[in-house]
Amino acid sequence: VGVVAAILGIGGGLVIVPVLNLLGATPLQATATSLVGVFLGAVSATLQNYRQTNLDVKLALFLALPALLTTELGVQLANRLSPRYLLLCFAVLLITTIFLIDIKKNINSSDRGQKIVTIPIIGGTAGLLSGLLGVGGGLVMVPLQMLWMGQNIKDAVRCSLGAITAISFWGVTSHGTKGNVLWLEGVLLGFGSIIGGQIGARLLPKLPDRVVTKMFRVLLLVMAAYILYKAWFS
Repeated sequence: VGVVAAILGIGGGLVIVPVLNLLGATPLQATATSLVGVFLGAVSATLQNYRQTNLDVKLALFLALPALLTTELGVQLANRLSPRYLLLCFAVLLITTIFLIDIKKNINSSDRGQKIVTIPIIGGTAGLLSGLLGVGGGLVMVPLQMLWMGQNIKDAVRCSLGAITAISFWGVTSHGTKGNVLWLEGVLLGFGSIIGGQIGARLLPKLPDRVVTKMFRVLLLVMAAYILYKAWFS
């Protein structure tokens, strides 16, 4: 999970939530527990990106700040939705993200004025999805940073991971106070993610943008199919 998260900037929840659900956790427990692994993995990868001077710290902070206001809303929604609808929301998010990547081929918006307007929207959306689905927010942040801010996929990945560090910490705290987190499983996942995050952050500069984008799409399609299967038969 750490390797995949660092290369694709997805925060790790994309993989952790389905795996925990497969191993017997409820959708709510999987969502909450995944944020522990997401947080630790994002910290590991972000520290490595910072040491390599590849991280725009200011932009990562600007993305994270509005997310702190919307994460709690996502947590409240997660506690109210039935397991089936929580899984369906997760699948819809995956499929929507694929289309956002495709739209980027035809649109390139990077002027400073638009960035100022879109940063709070991207960050706030990421916070909502983090609290609701346990994905850290990178799933939507990476394509929207590419679409609305004109970033290439590698810069978008690095900034999203920096923001995810703060977003996932807030989500873990909120879910933890409500008793939704399986702490042992989360810490063990996080430990593996720390190691994988270091490896993935070192691999990212060596991979062509085209390869990273294709990996992103394939992973989203596979996981969307799995989640829809689980929702249908749950």
